[in-house]
Amino acid sequence: FCSYSKPMSPPTRVASVDLLRGVCLLGILIMNIQSFAMPHAAYLNPTLFGSLDGADGLAWALGRLGFDCKFLNLFSMLFGASLILAGDHTRPVRRLLWLVVLGLAHAYLVWYGDVLFTYGVVGLAVFGARRWGAARLVGVGLALLLASPIAAGLLGLLSDPLPAWLAQALGEHLDARSVAPELAAYQGGWLAQTPIRAALSFEAQTTGLLLETGWRAAGCMLIGMAAV
Repeated sequence: FCSYSKPMSPPTRVASVDLLRGVCLLGILIMNIQSFAMPHAAYLNPTLFGSLDGADGLAWALGRLGFDCKFLNLFSMLFGASLILAGDHTRPVRRLLWLVVLGLAHAYLVWYGDVLFTYGVVGLAVFGARRWGAARLVGVGLALLLASPIAAGLLGLLSDPLPAWLAQALGEHLDARSVAPELAAYQGGWLAQTPIRAALSFEAQTTGLLLETGWRAAGCMLIGMAAV
C-alpha cells in the first residue's frame, strides 16, 4: 500500500518493513482462505459447514490461535508506519483516497472481505496524528484498541434483551440461517452472488467499521507510527 502510486526510490525503502509486510500478507491469507472456501457465518462458527474432528479441528485451532487478527494487526501497524516513512512527497492523502475507491470496487465487484476501504478511511482519519509524539501515539492507540471490546462488553451487560437489529446481525453471523441461500448464490453466476456480496460489504463498511474494525485498525496504525 505504501508505494502503488509512486514507488519509493531504492535508497529510501526499508527492507525489513518490506519483508514483514510480505510475511503479514501470507499470515492473513491463512485466514482469508476460510472466507474464500466457506459461507461467511462459518468463519466464526465453523461447525455450520462440517465437523471439527481430526485434521479439520487442528487446522481451525492453529488458525485461530496463531493467525487470526495477529498478522492483520501487524499489517495495520506497518501501514501506519508507512504513512510516515513514505513522506509527504508521495501525496499520501491522494493515495488514501484511491484506496477508498479501489476498496469499494473490490468489495462490491469481487469479495466482501476487502480491507482497502477500511485502510483508506481509517488512514485518512488518523493521518494528522503522524506529527504526534511517540508516547501520545501509543497511549491513544491503546485506548482505541480497547474501545471496541469495552463497548461490546457494556452493550452485552446493559442490553437485555439485545436490540432486535443487533440480535439479527449476530444471528446471521453465528447460526445457519444464511448458509443455504449463500451456497446457492455462490454456485451460480456473478450476478447471483452480487446481492449477498453487496449486503456483506455494506455491513462491513458501516456497522463493522464503526463497532469493531475501525477502532482496531486506527489503534494499530497509531502504534505503528510511534515505532518509526
